[in-house]
Amino acid sequence: MLTEDQSPLQRCEVLRSLASSLRTMIEPDFGLLDELLSQNALDQEQYDLIRCGTVTVYQRNDQLLQHLTRNDVDLMTLIHALQHTDQQHVVNYIQHHTGRPMMIETIDR
Repeated sequence: MLTEDQSPLQRCEVLRSLASSLRTMIEPDFGLLDELLSQNALDQEQYDLIRCGTVTVYQRNDQLLQHLTRNDVDLMTLIHALQHTDQQHVVNYIQHHTGRPMMIETIDR
């Protein structure tokens, strides 16, 4: 279960547990990688490797999720990037599968 008072490392564990499901849901090609780059969750080399070094969306998502979990990127960083790229359905899935809603800022567009 995810709570707001958990540490970033604990929230990263939640991301690890959901990674296999998220690989089919996330859309990395329409701004998500750019958003994660701007939040310093990816560096330019990692961005290029994921963006150009893989053929399918599933491969890009595998690479992305492996990077995020291997580098202990906080789940909230991913959630904010998903919101900024209009992937609220993925945020909703994460909320549903963590046991309770998280306090997440609404992004005004």
